[in-house]
Amino acid sequence: LISIYEEIYKKNKKVRLLAVGYGSKNDEELLKNRGILSISNAPEEIMSLIFESCDIYTTCSRWEGFDLPVAEAHSFGKPSVCYDIGAHPEISRDGLTGFVVKNKDEFLEKLEILISDPQKRKEMGQNAKDFSKEFKWENSVNQYNKLIKKMLGLKDEDVRPVSLTIKH
Repeated sequence: LISIYEEIYKKNKKVRLLAVGYGSKNDEELLKNRGILSISNAPEEIMSLIFESCDIYTTCSRWEGFDLPVAEAHSFGKPSVCYDIGAHPEISRDGLTGFVVKNKDEFLEKLEILISDPQKRKEMGQNAKDFSKEFKWENSVNQYNKLIKKMLGLKDEDVRPVSLTIKH
C-alpha cells in the first residue's frame, strides 16, 4: 500500500493515505516519515469518523477471512479497491461497488479512476451503500438452511419448524 500511495502521490499531490490498523508507535513514525497519516490500534469509538472522513477505502491485504472493514466502508458509502482474494469478491462487486483487482498495476489503475472521477466515486459509493444492506444475519441463516437441506437431500416440506418454550 505504501508503494502504491507513493506512485499515486507523484501524480496527484492532493491525495493522502490514512493507514488504520494494528501497529506500534514506531510503525506510526515510519509511516509519518513517508508522508502517510497513521492511526494504529484505532479505538472502535472513532471508526465511524474514520470511515466518514475517507473518500475511498483500500486494502492491500493478501489474505482475509470475511474482511468486515470493506463491508463497513461500503455501509458508509465508500467505494473500495481490494485484491481478488478471500471474501473480497463476495463483499465488493467489481465495477459496481468498487474494484477487485488481480495485481499491483491493476490496483493503481483502478485507484486512479476513483481518484480522478468524482462522479464514478459517488456512484460506486452509493452502490456500495445499497449492497452493504444485504449483509444481514437473517440472510446468512437462510443460506445455511438451504445449503444444509441440499446436502441432506431435504425439501422445505420435509422440515417443520419447532417451537420452544422456556420455563423460568
